[in-house]
Amino acid sequence: MNITKEELKDILLKHEQWLKKEKGGECADLSGVDLSGVDIPKANLTGANLSRAILSNAEFAGATWIDGTKK
Repeated sequence: MNITKEELKDILLKHEQWLKKEKGGECADLSGVDLSGVDIPKANLTGANLSRAILSNAEFAGATWIDGTKK
């Protein structure tokens, strides 16, 4: 499945709100999404669903993952 940069930006914004327990936030569901070549620096992806996501050549410099570590 493909999504636009704007859709991804919106998903990540809502995910950040979800992490902060703010109104309107929701956990990012990127399962099965093709993120090939996407640059997502410093994103906090803790708890996000990335199962079956295609991550070939994606850049996650400084991103925080499920276990809270930075890559």
